[in-house]
Amino acid sequence: MARLSPILILLAVLAAGPGPSWAGEDLRFITVATGPLTGVYYPAGRALCDIANDRIDGVYCVARRSAGSVANLAALEHGSAQLAIVQNDVALTRKSRHARQVMRLHRDYLTVIVGSDETAQTLGDLRFAKLYTGHPDSGHRATAAAVAETLKRSLARPVATHPDLTSPALCNGTVRGLLLMVGHPSGMVQEALRSCGARLIGLDAATIGRLTRANPAYKPAEIPGGLYRGQVQSIATIGQDSILMARSDLEETLVAQLIAAIHNDLERMRGAHPALRSLDRADLRALDPRLPVHPGANRYYSETPGP
Repeated sequence: MARLSPILILLAVLAAGPGPSWAGEDLRFITVATGPLTGVYYPAGRALCDIANDRIDGVYCVARRSAGSVANLAALEHGSAQLAIVQNDVALTRKSRHARQVMRLHRDYLTVIVGSDETAQTLGDLRFAKLYTGHPDSGHRATAAAVAETLKRSLARPVATHPDLTSPALCNGTVRGLLLMVGHPSGMVQEALRSCGARLIGLDAATIGRLTRANPAYKPAEIPGGLYRGQVQSIATIGQDSILMARSDLEETLVAQLIAAIHNDLERMRGAHPALRSLDRADLRALDPRLPVHPGANRYYSETPGP
């Protein structure tokens, strides 16, 4: 007898409509909006779904690739995703009626990479022209626009290219630099730095002060030295949290179960990407007081003692 593919099985389940399909319960499909393959969000979402599928009865969770934080927040708003990973600055500045905090994940860092012929030593020296700042619906682009506005610079005609092509574009002069918000260590950054003499530059103290005063999501931070070839010293910059958010109408019990599952399988989350290795239970609870919290998260954190 021919074996049915997993896709055909899934389509059959969907076509069957409501009914007992998993351990006597209705199968609950959940979509997590994440990011491109090259970042932290997609593997984090995959790990989250693996944990949910293994530990919560009646749930089928799928991590969906996306352009990034802006697209993810829109997916929550429109209902095409029930969960999403979103940069803190995007969550603060692009108000959503339906997005609610569930847990904090890792920290992202403003990361500036320039080519070998660029003389700028800090972000303040850099001309904001011919920069790659990510997809228009990415968190990269949202942060770049906020930084440019605060520093009274014009982010004129940011270069559009596929993330996999940023290193060649930097080497051939198509772009002068990359302005990204990423978790470290990052494969994308590593690839750029080992190509044609590219280097990281940081932010001076005055620039860090202006940016952190302008947006409460930003905090002074450092990219540790030794993460990448040729990068011996730590790089001064700003950082912000990445937050797992849920639609407000996602079931309270399910959200509480999801948080419990991740707390109980934290090693799997840590193993999903090097930027998640230092994740601990206190991190997960460190929510932004300026953003609404999902009732399921409030329930879990109030009923479960902290680490």
